[in-house]
Amino acid sequence: MLRQRDKALIFLCIFSFVSCCYSRKYLIGALFGDEESMETGQRAVEMAIQRINRNKKRFEGVQLEYIANGTSGVIDTFKDMRNACYQLSQGIYAFIGPISSSSVKAVYPIADRLHIPIIAPFATDPTLSLDNKTFPYLIKMSASDSVQGKVLAALVDHFQWTRLAIVTSLSDYGINGIQEFQKIALVKQWSIATIEQFLPTANAANIRVHEQLLRIRDDKMARIIILNCLAPYAKYVLLEAERLGMTGQGWAWVVTDGVTAMDGLYDSDKSVPSHLQGLLGTRPAISNDSITQDFIKRWKKASKYPRSIKGPESIEGLVYRTYDSVFTLAYALADCKDEGVDLIPPMFPKKICSTSEAEPWADGEELLNKIRKSSGEGVMNYLNFTTMNTPWSTDFDIVLLEKKGFKKVGLWSNDELTIDESQIVFMGNTTKVPVDVSLDLSNVTLKVTTIVERPFVMYEDGVFSGFCIDLLTRLQERMNFTYEIELVPDATYGAFENGKWIGMVGELVYGRADIAVAPFTISYERQQVIDFTKPYLDLGLTFLMKIEYPEVELFAFLLPFDSLLWTTVIAATLMVGIIISICSYLSPHGYYGAYLTRSDPDDMSDYDNRNALNMYQSLWFSYASLVQQGADSQSRSPPGRVVAGCWWIAVTIIISTYTANLAAFFTVSRMDTGIGSIDDLAEQSEIKYGTIRNSQPQSYFQSAKLELFQDMADFMRQHNTFAENSNDGIARVRKGNYSFIWDSSVLDYVANQEPCDVMTVGGLFGKLGYGLGLPKSSRFKVRFEREILRLRQEGFIDELTEKYFGGVCPSRSTSGTSSSKMNFVMMAGVFYVMYIGFVIAVFALILECVCASYKDSKASLRSRDRMQYISTYEALQIRFSRTVQQMFSRCSPHHHSDTVM
Repeated sequence: MLRQRDKALIFLCIFSFVSCCYSRKYLIGALFGDEESMETGQRAVEMAIQRINRNKKRFEGVQLEYIANGTSGVIDTFKDMRNACYQLSQGIYAFIGPISSSSVKAVYPIADRLHIPIIAPFATDPTLSLDNKTFPYLIKMSASDSVQGKVLAALVDHFQWTRLAIVTSLSDYGINGIQEFQKIALVKQWSIATIEQFLPTANAANIRVHEQLLRIRDDKMARIIILNCLAPYAKYVLLEAERLGMTGQGWAWVVTDGVTAMDGLYDSDKSVPSHLQGLLGTRPAISNDSITQDFIKRWKKASKYPRSIKGPESIEGLVYRTYDSVFTLAYALADCKDEGVDLIPPMFPKKICSTSEAEPWADGEELLNKIRKSSGEGVMNYLNFTTMNTPWSTDFDIVLLEKKGFKKVGLWSNDELTIDESQIVFMGNTTKVPVDVSLDLSNVTLKVTTIVERPFVMYEDGVFSGFCIDLLTRLQERMNFTYEIELVPDATYGAFENGKWIGMVGELVYGRADIAVAPFTISYERQQVIDFTKPYLDLGLTFLMKIEYPEVELFAFLLPFDSLLWTTVIAATLMVGIIISICSYLSPHGYYGAYLTRSDPDDMSDYDNRNALNMYQSLWFSYASLVQQGADSQSRSPPGRVVAGCWWIAVTIIISTYTANLAAFFTVSRMDTGIGSIDDLAEQSEIKYGTIRNSQPQSYFQSAKLELFQDMADFMRQHNTFAENSNDGIARVRKGNYSFIWDSSVLDYVANQEPCDVMTVGGLFGKLGYGLGLPKSSRFKVRFEREILRLRQEGFIDELTEKYFGGVCPSRSTSGTSSSKMNFVMMAGVFYVMYIGFVIAVFALILECVCASYKDSKASLRSRDRMQYISTYEALQIRFSRTVQQMFSRCSPHHHSDTVM
């Protein structure tokens, strides 16, 4: 008989045999490019298959095998097609690869006809993701290049680069991969200096890119370059760039995932060459969870150069995507087993690509659907797919190439970019963000032209100062240039006279100056011949007039309120005094009411005439409250207190309004001329008006389509009221009978300085702005605009405005708040509150009297003499008659002790 141990061994052998027979072997085909991608990709496939075949719990009944083929070059579509045909003849269930979009497009028609799914690690061409019907049998493991285009745009925008060049390979990946970025650049109005392309060759070392790089360096003078190609080509593009001096300090190269996620840019067993260090790039985000860390350990163990593997970024993206591609297929096959779907192995003839008789694989669509619905853990991220056969995860890492490889320095997720700039060292071993050559003014000496105009430019004792000079100094500090400043010879801003431009415009047009820094108005005519930056100060036109002080009125203190309102206030004061006095007489709780209705008429002990609110004292209380002074006595009765409380509320509002309006009347000077706007000025002829000859305001009036401004232009021309400069115009205003029209900022400054005898009148019109003037198509324009916008955002312009436009004169601009009289309608609400208080007091008084009479009735009922009983109504009559009688006998303020009847 067999021993128990022998029986167990026999049972184990039988179980192993059955399990082996039950597990079906699935053959997959792996397509790679050159030898380098073949080596790393094949190792990734082997590691994935080993992991899957050992995991009996998750992948029960699934045993994977593979065949792999590569090409002699990075892109060899003909060889890819031949390899695909060979693998199909071996009975594969699915393709892993090819690695490039061009190769995928070449192989796809064959796979599609035979219903064999393609799981492509790097099919990022946007045309492959237009819809899920054009390439139904293609499963993409990477997000479309249109997503990467958004990441590139966010990266460029972060560093505020606005002018750049693009270098791409003349392939599907190179051309289509940058289209989304170009669209965004067009919307953002970035300047694409040039788009250079090179023809990819079977041997990447044979590409020709010398002429393209020379055009970028010399003709277009761009320093920010986007490179979109595969890593082996990028290696030689950047090597040529290094020979041409295009990889040092001041240069920035930004590469895509074709470079960051593939091997071939540098030898992995050596340190990164110095000319590549500082390379920025985008790369599909790599998870850093335990599954990824476990994979890194196993990959490092199997690597020839384990020391070079430090973290997730140390392994090229092709490895992760290829590894996850195998797991994606395994998840689908396991789902088939779990659901009882028995896939018939594909059987194709040996010469599958040279015959049209081969039938599509019957179960190919079933496997495709399972792949689309599959999900599970991956080493790069969680594996699941959208309806477009693309991965749900579209996050991208921002990586920087350092001495030991790529390092993550940022993340793009959900359209938001975060970058740790403290970790970034650009090419040339500098932390300074590179700028385009047209934006770099280091060691450049600019010839500056300007004009004296207080407070913008002041020139005293050979020294320049003012708003514009401070602005120029700050720009110099930011941009590291030097300058030589001179006053414009003819002391004019610029106009076209006798066939040529004069003033500062002429200095720029004829090349005698590089920039005009002054209160230089941006106008259409000037912009035809010169360029302006964005405005550093926004303003408009206004006019200046001499202050005409009005005659002093004897009773000016009464001006804040009109006569009806004053009458109402006086009437309210009298009414409050009368009502409080009545409440004091009638209320059982008032001083008089409590005394007059005492049970013993001869008892004088509680009476104190000093606290008795008779008519005289009530009126005095009302008046004292109005002028916010304390009265001798206060109301003790609840109805009287209600009236007093409402009166105090009304008094608070009345006094506050009067005080504010009185201040406005005494602060704002009222002009006898009655001119308060540009319309008022144009409609009269007594006061002459004008602006500076050959200035932007003169051009504004002459070219305006409004009849009002055309009439004003005719008036100034007919009466020759033009001033030679702003000082001349201001001096004529001070002499009288003249109004000077000019920029609001200049006139506001003058109105705020002593002797405080002029003021600006009316609101702004002809809105405009001050900008820096530059020659047409100046290469410095973009940099100056950027710095001006930054200074405005940082509040520096506001600081200068506060510094130079503050003054000692009170504001007299008629465009401010009006000082018109307050009338009854404006204050009616205050009196309504008071009236409501009166009504409440009346009801409270009636209620008090009724309650007191009721108590008197109850008291008479408890009396021993039943004949003395009185009803509530009779008690009320008695109380009322006694009170009325005493009211008339005690009206005199000198009365002290009349006998109560």
